[in-house]
Amino acid sequence: MTTDIITRRLILRAIHPELMTETLDLPMDQQLDKFDLHSDKLLESELSRIRRVLTLRTSEYALWNIHLRDTSLYLGNIGIHTINTRHRRGEIGYYLNENQRRKGYMSEAAKVVLNYGFENLNLNRITAHVHPDNLPSRSIILKLGFQKEGLLRQDYIQDGIISDSEIFGLLKSEYVTEAP
Repeated sequence: MTTDIITRRLILRAIHPELMTETLDLPMDQQLDKFDLHSDKLLESELSRIRRVLTLRTSEYALWNIHLRDTSLYLGNIGIHTINTRHRRGEIGYYLNENQRRKGYMSEAAKVVLNYGFENLNLNRITAHVHPDNLPSRSIILKLGFQKEGLLRQDYIQDGIISDSEIFGLLKSEYVTEAP
């Protein structure tokens, strides 16, 4: 079971599958109330994004809400999804509220989530799909030690638009762990 993780500035609060499954069947306003676990509400668009992530997954996942440690302010979420235990691989994904970007929060959260994936989930490989125009996300991924492996043409559809994605990979043997 996914556990909460505390870093120097952040608390990553685990989103448990039981809560997600029960909550996604409720009307939207009740879903927002149900996710109000620590006095911070998820935006409706955020909840919709989480629903998309969960409904697209047929395998295991580990998800966290990201909060500031001092104030419990909700910042976004992060997780490893499409986990394949047989091949020991998964994919990292994340979202950070726009007004909280460029403060190092996502890099801090991603480091401990990668460590969790390699150590607790026993993954050997973690990938990241990044839109070619998403330079901030690309920068985070490269800073974490991922290597670009290629371009996936017309890889996904978002808001009715077909888009490419760059694929990045990180192996356990390449990852340099850091204490939270």
